[in-house]
Amino acid sequence: PSKSILNDVILNKRVSITDKEALEDAKKSLSNMIYDFLVQHKLSMSDNEKKKVAKAMDMSLISSEYEKELKRPIQNIVSGRIARIVLIQLQFVKKELLVAMEAIDELFNANQVNLQLLAVMPAIFSLILVQSFGKFLINFIRSSSRGKFIESATSIHREIRYELRELERL
Repeated sequence: PSKSILNDVILNKRVSITDKEALEDAKKSLSNMIYDFLVQHKLSMSDNEKKKVAKAMDMSLISSEYEKELKRPIQNIVSGRIARIVLIQLQFVKKELLVAMEAIDELFNANQVNLQLLAVMPAIFSLILVQSFGKFLINFIRSSSRGKFIESATSIHREIRYELRELERL
């Protein structure tokens, strides 16, 4: 995890599950498919309007044509219009899925450092705990009389006498 944190924060190297070129290709392909469909089937529209609709990837005209075609399904299956409209809609779904995957990828990258830090925290806390225990142990050994854990009775009596004399002086 620490290597991933280093790559993400300092080197700005991020792992991506989506392919930017695939998304651009899907958008371009959908735009071309919509434009070609409008050129063949919407003769009343001007060329600028067709390009505008295709560039915006507006599926409303495709959806309305699909609804019209479903009224005569057998005839339109034979002519191929339903199949073409379904393929355009499938391309639209592909593009939307790639957009959603890209959003998920960005969300993952935004939270990746948090997840990596969360994975490293138990090791850091363990090191801090060991260090604190070590310092406590060293201080305990130093603070005991002459480095002994258990003091002798005479040294304890000596210390009590000294403290009582100090109290009497006050």
